[in-house]
Amino acid sequence: MERFLSIRWKFPFFLPDNEIIREDIADYLFEIQWFDEELGRILALLEQEGQLDNTVIVYTSDNGMPFPRAKSNNYDYGTRVPLAIRWGNQITSHQDVTDFISLVDIAPTFLELAQVPIPESMSGKSFVRQLLSSTSGRVDTQRDTVFTGFERHIATARQGRRGYPSRAIRTDDYLYIRNFAPDRWPAGRPPTLDDIDSGSPTKTYLIAQRQEYEKHTLPDVKKEGDMSLGFLPQGNLSAVVNDPAQALTLMASKRPAEELYEVTRDPGQLNNVADNPDYAQIKEELAEQLAAEMERTDDPWSTGDGSIFDTYKYYAIDKPDKPVAGIDYSDRKVVEGDFQASLHVFQQHPIEKDSQRPRIIRLP
Repeated sequence: MERFLSIRWKFPFFLPDNEIIREDIADYLFEIQWFDEELGRILALLEQEGQLDNTVIVYTSDNGMPFPRAKSNNYDYGTRVPLAIRWGNQITSHQDVTDFISLVDIAPTFLELAQVPIPESMSGKSFVRQLLSSTSGRVDTQRDTVFTGFERHIATARQGRRGYPSRAIRTDDYLYIRNFAPDRWPAGRPPTLDDIDSGSPTKTYLIAQRQEYEKHTLPDVKKEGDMSLGFLPQGNLSAVVNDPAQALTLMASKRPAEELYEVTRDPGQLNNVADNPDYAQIKEELAEQLAAEMERTDDPWSTGDGSIFDTYKYYAIDKPDKPVAGIDYSDRKVVEGDFQASLHVFQQHPIEKDSQRPRIIRLP
């Protein structure tokens, strides 16, 4: 059991600190440890086959932790993911490189390593230089920003299967977010908040606390089971986090069109300074940088055509009018409730009988 207690973890600044949420995070960390064990088996197999030093291994994640105000958000806990890379005897020492890397940079990096020309149409940039650097810190002074964006997660989150369009730019010191439809619910319509993963004890707890509060204070405002969330209050919201009645507003209330956070002082992104005149110049500069990147990448929201995203079919549910070559639609279906994994995944990776915790494996 000792090995399951060795992870050092800083509790997220934006989540209430109580036993229910700590247990939820403990389960999440256990899933990470399960993955780490599987990675160890992969490395051992590669070594056994004599291919370990001939293989580039990238350890990363597709999104941030599946918790409210994390996954499906442009805040750090939603977009910042681990990135560790091993390449046999080509990488000879450990380096902590601070250059900003986006996952779209992985493909051009692989192409350069394979000595294949990188198509001009690729928006990512190779980071071979950073990969082979012999020093830590900032290798390329031009890699001082990263851009992120969000459209849709769960089809049923909003009426008409609409998304929550937002784009962001992150620098060493600041995070600027542009919300293009601030009238929409960022986590999905109350009370279900579908864009927050279902089956989460944290989500269930926060909703229950809010509904209990409204039942006693706003009995005539909303029908039973609904919630009156409205718009997110301005200013520093640190005090809201551990207020059982108000914590959900931080996760699910409507947000302003612009958000700006000084991440060096506000790592949890709880104090929006977008309307603070002291930050007006910084906000203007970041907004211009973001707009330029959106224009460079032909983002529909930069040309006034952003609503086209709401018209795209949601292939987890819909079948296309004309089948796309190479895609088998026979097993496409609506997945209700929590994520479900195919049985064969568990058959190939059986759960050990002596596990100290149930192994919860969520696959989209």
